[in-house]
Amino acid sequence: MKETVLAMRKQKVATQEYGKVGSAQIGILHWKTRTVQGVFALVFTLIVSIVFLVIGDDLSLVEQVGLVLPRWSPLTHGAVKDPSGAAAENGRLALLVQDYFPDHQRITRIGDVEISETTPPGLQWEEDDSSPVEGKASDTASPGNPNGSNTTTWVDFPYVRENETELLMGAFRSNGSEECHYVRTKTGRIVGLPPFEEGKDSVRLQAGPVHEFQIVSIGDDNVPRCQGGDYYETDLSGPTWKSRPPIMDHQNGTYTVRVQMDPRFAGMYELKVILLFSNFHGLHFHPHRWARVEEVAKFRVEFTVPEDPGSSIPPLPLPKCERKDFVEKKYWSGRWTREQFTPDCDYSRYGRWICVNETLQCQEPWCEGTVGSLESNGWVYSAHCAFKIFKAEEAWKCLDKKWLFFWGDSNHIDTIRNLLNFVLGFNHSVKFLDRRMDQTFYAPGSDNQTSVRITSMFNGHSNVTMNYEGLYSIHNKQFADQCKSYFTGDSAPDFMFMNSGLHDGVFWRDMEKFITDGVDYTADFWTDVWSNMKARRPDLLYRTTVTTGGSARNQSFNPQKMEWMNHLILDKFTRLNLERFQIIDGFDYTYPWHYDHLTNDGVHYGRPPAKSKWAGGNMGHRYFVDIMLVHMLLNAIC
Repeated sequence: MKETVLAMRKQKVATQEYGKVGSAQIGILHWKTRTVQGVFALVFTLIVSIVFLVIGDDLSLVEQVGLVLPRWSPLTHGAVKDPSGAAAENGRLALLVQDYFPDHQRITRIGDVEISETTPPGLQWEEDDSSPVEGKASDTASPGNPNGSNTTTWVDFPYVRENETELLMGAFRSNGSEECHYVRTKTGRIVGLPPFEEGKDSVRLQAGPVHEFQIVSIGDDNVPRCQGGDYYETDLSGPTWKSRPPIMDHQNGTYTVRVQMDPRFAGMYELKVILLFSNFHGLHFHPHRWARVEEVAKFRVEFTVPEDPGSSIPPLPLPKCERKDFVEKKYWSGRWTREQFTPDCDYSRYGRWICVNETLQCQEPWCEGTVGSLESNGWVYSAHCAFKIFKAEEAWKCLDKKWLFFWGDSNHIDTIRNLLNFVLGFNHSVKFLDRRMDQTFYAPGSDNQTSVRITSMFNGHSNVTMNYEGLYSIHNKQFADQCKSYFTGDSAPDFMFMNSGLHDGVFWRDMEKFITDGVDYTADFWTDVWSNMKARRPDLLYRTTVTTGGSARNQSFNPQKMEWMNHLILDKFTRLNLERFQIIDGFDYTYPWHYDHLTNDGVHYGRPPAKSKWAGGNMGHRYFVDIMLVHMLLNAIC
């Protein structure tokens, strides 16, 4: 056993692809920097895993083999019994009420459980304000008010104005404090939407207003759950629109979802709700055992515009992005749209997807510039503002003599390469970039007069050939000193792009340590570096971690954990009150594409074009999602 463990500990992972490392290797990599106690922890974990595989959820057998499990153990979830049978009876009543409610009004009670729409303390929808704005119309429609009223704002993500870390961790720590918390979520039921139209399998909603419905989590005992922490994926998609309807966890087993469609894209769409993880299980160290990936709802929604022109909703305003748009919002709720595309487009012999004319112009107001240059078959992302698609000369004018510093995972390397090849005119001559690099690039044909310096410090591991440390990498003195060295001279980077998450998801055993030894330690390190600079502190732009896709959705860097870590990191850095601090929500703009491997290999959205077999077995892959990010970054700094 000792020789086997030592042999496993010597294994190294491939330097570029996260998805090829199995869960056993992941654990070994994590413990590699630990003491001998890690070996004993591994042996114990293997024993527990084998026992669990044999006995499943039967706690009586667990007791027979002598394992004592704490109340919070994931092995105890779903094992609470109701000897009276009352819960099951209430559950049957609950299911009957939810499956059909003839008055089609918002349900406030199921069985003995009240469905509360009270938001947790400190959490609210972004457009809500404690001091009402005069003349602002309510933009939320409901079954009781199906048309809503004229809206002036886009649907937005639930917003925490202060103490977000305390709010998140408070909900997490409270899990297991009540008897009902130990009931596993069985499924989710949709309430609050109008019924299907007669003879149709679709719901009809008016385009323009925001519409709300609720998801009620039902436990294994067939009773609505009393606690939050279930992770539902939401998807609203059609041939010309893809978005993630934002969802609010009320921390009582109910969740509010908001959907909206711009009147210019009225038509038929598909709405899906997927239970990815229940009971906070996505935050576990090894969460794949608890992954659900179950569709709890899938139906069509027909968004319509009124026949009477006098009652129509005006198109929603979408201004061009300005600097403030990257400062004022921590979390975005955007959409991918397209108006012109080629239905049966295929990749070229070089693996590129040139489906529309490269000079095809954006349609107002969704972007500005040539949407064809994205090689996206017409798709373009917009959020609370519309992005400019840069030409090469425009980008070089912005970047000339600038110094860009990237500190994050290998997605940064993809973004740098795509910036050079797709925007700055290198015509795909840049084939490979090192994870750690410091290089000056000269504009093609400029006689070395126009240039940009780009530095990348991969933070996935303090050893550049390895993976899965994330923020912990900065604890390594040699790596920390190398990072610091770029900020101690008379000149320093003009812009710093920061990111972390994918490697953190594998490394950190629990969120408490991630906060203290990861987030807080990293913030303290960089604050000290910036405060001791001779030169001007760089503008800081934080890009949240991408939404992991396809087969990676149930792994240690799953979407629930990545979103949680994004929020904890952003909350810390916003509390620093830094001047010139901007945010790009990489999680939101990748979310609509994370359900399969069409645009990603699980963790990368910008791999170079190639006519080769891709993750999931397809030939070729779409790379436009990261090209869109390149232009979003340019919008922020130019």
